[in-house]
Amino acid sequence: MPPRQSVLPLTYRFLFLIAEPLAALACAYHAHFRQDAYLQGITTSSSQQGVGPATSAALSQLAAQYLLAALAEALVLRSTGDLAVWRTLIAALLAADFARLYALVGAGGWDIYWDARAWDGVGWACVPLVYVCVAARVAFLAGVGFRAGSAKAKAKA
Repeated sequence: MPPRQSVLPLTYRFLFLIAEPLAALACAYHAHFRQDAYLQGITTSSSQQGVGPATSAALSQLAAQYLLAALAEALVLRSTGDLAVWRTLIAALLAADFARLYALVGAGGWDIYWDARAWDGVGWACVPLVYVCVAARVAFLAGVGFRAGSAKAKAKA
C-alpha cells in the first residue's frame, strides 16, 4: 500500500496520535495501580481510609476506559486519513471530556475547575490538561489550522 498523504496538521497528529494516548495510558496506570493517589488528586479533601473494594473495582473499570480511549485514538486514527472518521472519534472524545470534567464536581465541588492550589500531579492531568484537549478538539472540529488547499477534504468530512 502506498503511503498516504495527510491533510491533517502536524499539531493535531502529534496531539491525537502520540501525546494524548500516552497521557491516557498514564491515567489508566494511576487509576488501576495507584488508586489512593488517583483519588486524592481528583478530590479537594484527602481520605486516609484507603480504597474499598467497590471503589477499587470502579477505578479499575475507569482505567479500562482510559485504555480504550488511548487505543482508539492512537490506533483507529492512525489507521486512516479519512477526516470523517477523525471528526467522529474526536467529537465522541470531546463529549467524554465534558462528562469527565462534570464528574469532578461531585468529588471536589466547582472550585476544582480553577483552584490550582488543590491540584497535585493527578489533578493537573484531570483538569487543565483536559482543558487543553477540549480546546484542541474544538479547534480541530472547527477546522482551525487546516490549509486552504485541504478545504475539499474538510467538506467531505
